[in-house]
Amino acid sequence: MKKKILSVIVVILAFALLTACGQNQEEQIRRHLNALDSESLSDIQDWINNELPEFENVELSLWSITDEDSMIREGILDDEERFIHFRFNVGEMEDESIFLFVELIYETLDLGELLREELGGLDTRSFSDIMDWLDHAGDAFDDTLWINTRSIDKDGDWLDSNIIEDKTQFVQWEYDIDDSFSFSITLNIYFVYNRIQTFALGDTFEQSGLEVSFGTDIAWGQVNNEWSRDHGVEFFKVPVTIENISNSTINSFFPRQYGPDGRSLDSIWISGVEDDITSMGGLRPGAYNDGYLYFRYEGDGDYVAELRNHPFSIEVIIPIDALEMRGPAPAPPSEFTIEDLVEEMQNQLDDYEDLFEGMIELSFEVGGEDEMIIRYRIMQVIPAHEIPHFQELVEEYLSAMEAMLTLSMLVAMMELRIDSVTLTTIFEDINGTELFTRSMEF
Repeated sequence: MKKKILSVIVVILAFALLTACGQNQEEQIRRHLNALDSESLSDIQDWINNELPEFENVELSLWSITDEDSMIREGILDDEERFIHFRFNVGEMEDESIFLFVELIYETLDLGELLREELGGLDTRSFSDIMDWLDHAGDAFDDTLWINTRSIDKDGDWLDSNIIEDKTQFVQWEYDIDDSFSFSITLNIYFVYNRIQTFALGDTFEQSGLEVSFGTDIAWGQVNNEWSRDHGVEFFKVPVTIENISNSTINSFFPRQYGPDGRSLDSIWISGVEDDITSMGGLRPGAYNDGYLYFRYEGDGDYVAELRNHPFSIEVIIPIDALEMRGPAPAPPSEFTIEDLVEEMQNQLDDYEDLFEGMIELSFEVGGEDEMIIRYRIMQVIPAHEIPHFQELVEEYLSAMEAMLTLSMLVAMMELRIDSVTLTTIFEDINGTELFTRSMEF
């Protein structure tokens, strides 16, 4: 008898299981949703996220609308306070799949006033405040809200259609709202920047991943190198420290320079300088350089070091009063004359006298105006009948040396700051008999 009762129970349980399995998905979904609190946004969100995926072949259409039947968006508006209730419809389609239509009903609000209230409570000088607000605005407001952002300068001129994420140049943000249309609202947010920032000596600022400090102890000097194009030019140098505060290597630091007349300054070339900060190479993150920024002195007034990072620039104003800062002007360096050139070349030649083994005496002399003479004295007598052959050999020698001589004379002309120079070559024997003479003009 007990066995018979047990078998009946098993059959009943099996029948109940088969009945439950036979219940269609449409009815199960309806039963689930009816069991939820229709006024709870979190209940319907949890069910859609966690339980709905267990059903097969369900096409979900989910909309957020106002209690006046105006569309907010497709999907869920995450605003529990504004939420009123949800409603749904479920049914079976011809292909036996299930359609589920869910509407989330929210309180109708004056979106323009809501925006004004929220934005009015933020700090308009805080870049992070408005960026945080924009990050959540897309999920928090209706799809009828259009948000436009742009970057402008303090004069209202356009800088970029997008937000420029440079907090060092940021001044404030502004906004306006156009809610004149019933079907949409436009919010324009303007990010206002300093197009140009101005600093003085002693200031520290950030620019393109560098922390830059301009010192106040200006030093003065004068280029004193006859071989330099800037021989005699006076200069001053400003102490500068740069540190890489970014996460990547920075390979250049080269500010533009402007004189008191507003014109760009030519660079100045000083041989042997090792503290020019523009020539110190790259910096890895955390590394720094101490050096100087060299300026060509072109009179008193305000000099400017300009650093650009489009569309922004930073200017450092450097007021210069030479008499007050370095005292009387330095005396101009002595001019390099052709006599100096001859003397220098003769001194160099003295180091090679042993090479001639007493066969030739070679000397450099000053001739006429802007003329240099190279005199070769052959330490023997050249018979008259051998002179023509000797002259042919000298012609070949000079022709072979012409390119090198031309280069040497061009360098000499540049250093002497003259437009032309004459090089005269004279060959004579031990008795002073002139064997060959040729002059070349450069």
